[in-house]
Amino acid sequence: MKKSLFKTFFITLTALLFAASSYAQSAKDLKATILKDDTDKGIQAARKVATLKAKDADSFVELLSNDKVSGDKRYSLIYSLGVAKSEKARPALLDIIANSDDDFESLSALWALELLPKISNAATIESLFSAFVSKRARSKDFAADLIQEYYSKPVIEFLRANINGDETFIAHQTVVLAGLCNATDVIGDIFALCKKNSNFVPITVENCHRIITEEYFDEFLNMLVNVENFNRFVKNVTNAAIRLDKYSELKSFMQKTAETGSEKQTKAAEDFLSKMPPRVPLYAMCTAVLDWSKRFDGDKKETMTNEKVKLLAKLGYVGVQPELSRIMPLEQLPNLYRTMRYAGVRNSALYVGAHVKEDRVDAHPLKTVFKVCRPFNTNVWLSMPKDQDKDIPRDNNEVVNKFVKNYIDEAAFNGLSISIYPHINFFFDNAKDTLEYLKENGLEAKNMFVTFNLIHEFWHVKQKLKDDSKCTPEYMAKFVLDNKDKINIVTINGINEHHNICPLGEKGGFDTEKFVKLLLDGGYKGEIGVQGFGVWGQMPIEDALKISMENWRKWLD
Repeated sequence: MKKSLFKTFFITLTALLFAASSYAQSAKDLKATILKDDTDKGIQAARKVATLKAKDADSFVELLSNDKVSGDKRYSLIYSLGVAKSEKARPALLDIIANSDDDFESLSALWALELLPKISNAATIESLFSAFVSKRARSKDFAADLIQEYYSKPVIEFLRANINGDETFIAHQTVVLAGLCNATDVIGDIFALCKKNSNFVPITVENCHRIITEEYFDEFLNMLVNVENFNRFVKNVTNAAIRLDKYSELKSFMQKTAETGSEKQTKAAEDFLSKMPPRVPLYAMCTAVLDWSKRFDGDKKETMTNEKVKLLAKLGYVGVQPELSRIMPLEQLPNLYRTMRYAGVRNSALYVGAHVKEDRVDAHPLKTVFKVCRPFNTNVWLSMPKDQDKDIPRDNNEVVNKFVKNYIDEAAFNGLSISIYPHINFFFDNAKDTLEYLKENGLEAKNMFVTFNLIHEFWHVKQKLKDDSKCTPEYMAKFVLDNKDKINIVTINGINEHHNICPLGEKGGFDTEKFVKLLLDGGYKGEIGVQGFGVWGQMPIEDALKISMENWRKWLD
């Protein structure tokens, strides 16, 4: 018996020693590859560090001080140390965050720090604040997000000390940061600062609309009208009013100011009222903004220009959902997203096509797509056309399953979400079957959602199911509300008697207004975007956008 136990123990020990020896060899090989290989193989080796246990990954921290580890290889290693939960990497990450001039290196360190246990000590907070006050826009935004995640008593005390300190620049940056990280605990300090120094009022109005509380809302409005040209803050102030359920109060206040204020206040209030965004935000799909009949027409092709982004902002659209294609290639997206940010137009999701063939799915490289999307927190709208002349199996399609699973994993790795975009005659052609497919094929995930595209659902029911009982506002709204935990985007449009897409307000084929009101009354909180494919053949695009927004406002009044 003892001999048997000793033999078992010896075999187990030998196996453990062999495993340790194998790990040592594999870790040694990984290090060698990272140091010597500047091709994609070196980058992949750096990414493999993410699969190690924390104590094993610790030995790779020293590579961060090696000049041979640079570029994408360095970025991958930095982030992998966070994935592996390497506590030894924390000081190096904080140093990179605070001092690196490389924006993507700072971002990689911020992403890695996000994955480590939260420790809200002075060194961490000061490092994140240093990244925030730097000129690196993407690091600035993510640092604010991370400070919000670290939000605790030490963070509150740090913000409060800066707001009440003697350095105007630091106080200014801290007010901006407080708004970005939802620091409602310091709103009283900010209002006290505004009373002492009126120069902080515009900064507060511009940046702290997210943290204004009901207690301070009236004071907020009284401060606002004493700011010159306060109508320039119409979006921020309206967003605060919507959040606090005070949209009607804001409208009444501005109407009274227009009647009783000074000449300048009256003019600003009238302009404010004319530009107030609708009570519920409305996005514009790229199909509502571009004339797609020209999208591949040589020099005449249309793309998402600065002028179109500014037009959307002017009309009151809260954001746009661009498409990744030949007319908007990956390399142009960062500039587009920056233009949108400066115009106050949000990017909801990036429409990405992936063509399903018999033996593969043709699509943009996964890592490239998400590398562009992550810094701007852009989620992916995944549309999957298929070869129409081939018999593509619909049930348990392993090619599609593998592709979608990889997309889910890569999106999760980058902290993003995916929403499947059902489209008539595509692999996923309606929301109901898509939700069932994801469930039956083990593709449900926290970051996986489905879009309800009204016109494609309408066509699916009319053309394929031929079931008019399911083509009513009541039936469709109920379906969305029954699945609102997995449906995160709804796209809408007017539908005429010929079942064509029209601007909002057309009811000849379907009552979109009733559908929208049922959704909102039922508690739908996801995004709503207006579809416009083909409208360019009926009228100028700008006119169609105006008509849709005018009707949207009427529906919400």
